[in-house]
Amino acid sequence: MRPALRTPFEDTDRLIVDGTNLLHRMGASGGAPVPAAALIGRLRGVVPASIMIELIFDGMGHGIFGRVAQQMFVKYSGRRSADDTILDLASEAIMQIGGPIAGAKVLVVTDDRGLRTLLSTKGV
Repeated sequence: MRPALRTPFEDTDRLIVDGTNLLHRMGASGGAPVPAAALIGRLRGVVPASIMIELIFDGMGHGIFGRVAQQMFVKYSGRRSADDTILDLASEAIMQIGGPIAGAKVLVVTDDRGLRTLLSTKGV
């Protein structure tokens, strides 16, 4: 008997996505750049509605921000880097959840190796 397959969202309460990073990855196929709004429907369509999603972009913003769908928020880093904003959000989420399993309830999606290293030191 094989063990049940675990989904990436199992036990996850909060998903923090490096939106700028994801846009670059999606547009890497040589086609036209993917607009930020395209990520909203795609993410909400594959992530269970019970999980809060925070989509973080670099910069000051381009029209779409705040609550954009059920349990989904778009945020811009402003004058800070998106990496710093993501680190702060992950730390805040862990403090809100508390306890030894707090880091397991927060999932951060990024392709940034340096950010992943910093997040792992926080237990995410």
